[in-house]
Amino acid sequence: MKSNTFFSFSRFYLLLRNDILINYKKYLFMVLGAFIVGYIVLYWQMPKVENLYPDFKADNYIPIFFMGLLGLGAFVGMAFPELENKIKTRNYLMLPASAFERMTVQFLIRVICGGILYLAAFWLVAHLARFSALRAFQGHANAHTIESFHFSSLLAGSKDLLNKLAIGFSIFSIGMYLFSIRIFFNRFALVKTIISLFAIYALTACMMVLFSHLFYPETIGFRVHVDNYDIATNLTNSNIWAYSISFLSWLFFLTLGYFKLKEKQV
Repeated sequence: MKSNTFFSFSRFYLLLRNDILINYKKYLFMVLGAFIVGYIVLYWQMPKVENLYPDFKADNYIPIFFMGLLGLGAFVGMAFPELENKIKTRNYLMLPASAFERMTVQFLIRVICGGILYLAAFWLVAHLARFSALRAFQGHANAHTIESFHFSSLLAGSKDLLNKLAIGFSIFSIGMYLFSIRIFFNRFALVKTIISLFAIYALTACMMVLFSHLFYPETIGFRVHVDNYDIATNLTNSNIWAYSISFLSWLFFLTLGYFKLKEKQV
């Protein structure tokens, strides 16, 4: 009985179906708009006139890809749209579903499906924009080189597999912050969540400066004093601290969001 209260596949399916039936037009317009904007940005950045622009290398895709992640982060941060006002919140919480099922539905739509669609759309848009730009050079003798996009080039600058995983989990953890902390706010939740993210970062930086001055009086200004020492080969105490935040913080954010949603439901 407890497991049925916690999760029921039939309730999960009905809640997912209800969300898609209500918001499918909004999702389609978002995907279409992101596809069009991505194509325009990539095509605009690629060389199209002979001897006017430099070659377009594989690493030129990287800043555009991470700019697109900001849009995906905004989509993730707009989860639980029914919590915007009291009436919608009350109707949403009256639906026959547990807090875990509500979290899972939004996670599936916003994070998993949104992430897969973003990766697929960016790959398709990158190749479509490259094809369009190369068509502009048709018939020219000194055409520019536009390299093809590959996902492996996104982390080409980091050779260590652990660092690559840390970067990936760091991005995922930021997404989970936007996804979960949003539950704490009602109106303008995304804006408030982003402001809180920068506020926490600023507070953490100030605390590190304060501790540096307390424990290392020779610290000057806003510098942060950290004693680095090796724990293993190519592994320092600072690495462990950074890896712990990268690999584990998303678990904390999801758990925090779950209990906050459960509190609202009660």
